[in-house]
Amino acid sequence: MPPAGEAAAAGRLPEETIIARERDETKRAAILGEAKRQFAVRGFHAASLADIMAPLGLPVGSVYTYFQSKEHLIRCIIEEGWAEFWDELQEACTAAPDAEWRLALIIDRFLPALLRDTDLISLFMTVGLPYTSLDAKLASLTGLLGGLLAEVASRRGLSPSLEPRLVAPALTVFLLGCIDAVRLGRATSLPLAEADILDFVRQTVEHALGCKLPAIGGSTESLPRQPQIAGTAPDGSLDQGAKQADQAL
Repeated sequence: MPPAGEAAAAGRLPEETIIARERDETKRAAILGEAKRQFAVRGFHAASLADIMAPLGLPVGSVYTYFQSKEHLIRCIIEEGWAEFWDELQEACTAAPDAEWRLALIIDRFLPALLRDTDLISLFMTVGLPYTSLDAKLASLTGLLGGLLAEVASRRGLSPSLEPRLVAPALTVFLLGCIDAVRLGRATSLPLAEADILDFVRQTVEHALGCKLPAIGGSTESLPRQPQIAGTAPDGSLDQGAKQADQAL
């Protein structure tokens, strides 16, 4: 390993600095993942920092290296989770050939991906409300959907069935209703299978537009996933190698 002074003179970060930063990002991601699980299972107010750090094998005090408080933790969980979802959605829509493909992508891939993260949804719709701007996020999503629906309807010569001022409220009610239906279906014995709800969304959109949307498919392998950071296990916790490296450093 070259001395830190030589690396700095060459315009490079010292190797030990790079390792430390990677270790810090791995640990931060693991804390966020475990906090999301604990908040969703125990409740935000009941879950303690000890509950979050114990499964990771980390001292409670180390959480303050990355987060100021539990409130800061939940804000980061929601904001970063939403930012990743929104960035992937915009990137996919930009690459899609037309509005019909964009609508199909949202229904077949991104809506299931959003619904699958039950912990994030639970936090978003309950205790997370004071810590995030739900109205801005819904406005972004309904604005995108409303624009795509209007584009397809215009190309097909369809007249709007709703006053413009009612489009955003209607889409908000529709979206939140789907989310709550999926949550109820998972928590109760009500006949609310996620696949049926998603089929209903697709058929409703197709009926309103009078056309069939492209068959994108929504297999588990093709859905957007949160990237696994090196050094974490699939569930987001620190793997054994990362723990040993952390102790060594």
